[in-house]
Amino acid sequence: MHVAAISTDTPIQHLQRALDELARMGMTLVALQVMPGFGSADIRIEFDCADPFLAENYRARLTRMPGVRHCSHDRAGADRADAGGSPTEVAGGWCRA
Repeated sequence: MHVAAISTDTPIQHLQRALDELARMGMTLVALQVMPGFGSADIRIEFDCADPFLAENYRARLTRMPGVRHCSHDRAGADRADAGGSPTEVAGGWCRA
């Protein structure tokens, strides 16, 4: 499991592009979190990918998107708020794919 987290002022546009890139690269969406702020948002995408090089390549593509202020990664599930939740339950901002 891999994670990419970005900060942006245009979350809808960047979320669409991030999900398009994920699909284009043949990776699987596991979970998605969008935390809106005042005129900006943090987006956290958890995804499945067998090749660590592809995961880093994906993060690099996100970083190069115009308007993305920050891109990082963390350990998948380390701070997940929905542990034990059902796949359709939305808890703590998480929406399970």
